[in-house]
Amino acid sequence: MAALFRIIQPKNGEIRIAGVRIQNLPLKTLRVKLSIIPQNPVLLAGTLRRNLDPFSEYSDDRIWEALDVVQLKTRIGECGQGLSYQVSPF
Repeated sequence: MAALFRIIQPKNGEIRIAGVRIQNLPLKTLRVKLSIIPQNPVLLAGTLRRNLDPFSEYSDDRIWEALDVVQLKTRIGECGQGLSYQVSPF
């Protein structure tokens, strides 16, 4: 992960994503386009919507579509607060 995010540089060779050398990308561009999904999930205090879309890039409809794809739409809908559900990490 450290090498993918260019926290460390490889001593030899190169890393390519979709055929593009990551060393040729501006660091900010590279890091904005990558995501890590840890095996131990981390939730931040705040709404479910903020946890799912921290940069407010997507409409509620798009988020609900994504929840439907991962088969969580019904479960989230049942909580009564939908995307406004307050998440508590503790």
